[in-house]
Amino acid sequence: MDHSSHENSFHAHASHSHDLSNIRKSQKKALQVILVVNIALVVAQVIGGFLFNSLALLANGIHVLGDVATLIIALVAANLLERPATERYSFGFQRAEVLAAQINGIILIVISIPIAIEAFIRLTHPSQVVGSGVVAIALISLVVNTLAAFVLAKVGNGSLNIKAVFIHMATDALGAVGAVIAGILIIFYKYYFADPIASILITGLVFWTGWALLRDTTDVLLEAAPREIDSSKVAESLLALPFVSAVHHLHLWNLASNTPALSAHLVMEDETLHEAQFHVEQVKEMLSNSFDIGHATIEVECHNCEIDTAPKPH
Repeated sequence: MDHSSHENSFHAHASHSHDLSNIRKSQKKALQVILVVNIALVVAQVIGGFLFNSLALLANGIHVLGDVATLIIALVAANLLERPATERYSFGFQRAEVLAAQINGIILIVISIPIAIEAFIRLTHPSQVVGSGVVAIALISLVVNTLAAFVLAKVGNGSLNIKAVFIHMATDALGAVGAVIAGILIIFYKYYFADPIASILITGLVFWTGWALLRDTTDVLLEAAPREIDSSKVAESLLALPFVSAVHHLHLWNLASNTPALSAHLVMEDETLHEAQFHVEQVKEMLSNSFDIGHATIEVECHNCEIDTAPKPH
């Protein structure tokens, strides 16, 4: 392998690490600001829910309380991401964000259940609600959560941890829309059923997003292949390299939510050790450029030794 190729690879890795560090700092700053705002918002919505007898506001308020817990967990995970790898935790603490996202998914599901139960009770026994108060607080919530979701979408960069918080903010914004509509129906038509109906729609959305988050985080923890990477295309790209005659033991997984990794055995016949090492660097460069896989472990073999070997087509 020539010196310039090695130097380019080193600088590319250093640049990627620096960019990732800046991204994580931006994410942490965004989480801190949104946490402060949400603490104020949960107080306003819970007080408003009791004052105006609105289950929709309470549903959103309790959801925002879940958001506060979510943000604290997300910030703890963000701090863990900054810790260096140790002898025991050789990959570092990158999966802390995945665990945080999974806890947040569970929180979303758990907080949706009691609100849904109360909403169904109110469908049979509707209560009078102060519509104007509901609309006022819901509009404030809508603006705050929409801005928070926009900021998180901008700094997310594929992070499941940030995605978890974004889902909380986005569902809160949609919930606020539901509360506004319910408040308007109450003001103009005295349609008190609108409040529990809005609550049921909000909790249904919360439950669904929590379930999706649990699915995605479980995939990472079970080391499933990333959804955005087609394993067969990776194998085809490896076999398309002129010095690779077969591929086997190909594994794809995520070290964290946005950190894909790969390991594979490649058959390179009639290669010297120096040539093989040079070609492995070319393989890693191809994987990084074509599939954004920055962590690859390649084992080189000089002949087919596995029944499940994928040979190069002739």
